[in-house]
Amino acid sequence: MDPRSVVSWLRRPHVAATLKGMATGALDVDHSALDLLTQGAATRYFRRLLIEAGVLPQIHVLQHELTLHVAALAGALEPASGNKLRRFYRWDILPKLHRRYRDRGRDLSMEAVIGQRGHLAAVVRFLVWMDARGTLLGDLDQRTLDHYTARIKTREPVDHFVRWATKSRLTGDLTTHARAARNTMTTMTEEELWRATDLLLTDESVELEVRVAGLFVLLYAQLLGRAVSLTRDQINVSPERVTVRFGATPHRAR
Repeated sequence: MDPRSVVSWLRRPHVAATLKGMATGALDVDHSALDLLTQGAATRYFRRLLIEAGVLPQIHVLQHELTLHVAALAGALEPASGNKLRRFYRWDILPKLHRRYRDRGRDLSMEAVIGQRGHLAAVVRFLVWMDARGTLLGDLDQRTLDHYTARIKTREPVDHFVRWATKSRLTGDLTTHARAARNTMTTMTEEELWRATDLLLTDESVELEVRVAGLFVLLYAQLLGRAVSLTRDQINVSPERVTVRFGATPHRAR
């Protein structure tokens, strides 16, 4: 990460106030103090510096950030829906991530974080829609579920949540689509491609990093892993154009 970005971040008033509190003892010198800051590349970089220096204990930073993200999402929902989202994350998503990453001594990959954030954003939209209708999860019926999933592009995140809710006896017996095989190749019609592109360009309820990565996948035929591993030196911005270099050849983005 460019050190100049970190210096600029350190000068922000809320960041400076938090760090001053840690230095003077007004705040505990632990991860909870950094949790008060906006989570992003600069906070992540600083947290890792403090871990490497032995100031903070070792944690899996990206998994920690994802947990904070879920807490923020849940806090913005109606209390009952927020509670369901927390339980879904704690009892379904997190154990699977632990088996794949933590139990093997690894932090999450950035690709996994972006994928999970997109997955959770879809679940949040479903819960917001339910709340707007005044429908409790326990009252969800098949007709209402089918009505919602018929109007969205990708239903797997919602189906995943509903399968968990059914298994946890939070809903009645509901039918969801069978999960596609993980390695199954899918194709999109041109109309579907541009509909998905328009969604990623305009839907601000989707996380910005998810939208950008999705556009690279849709418009430049990039693998998700390559899209999320781009570095700053692969992007060139000038008054005339913006180019992105996935391999040896720059591609014009604007």
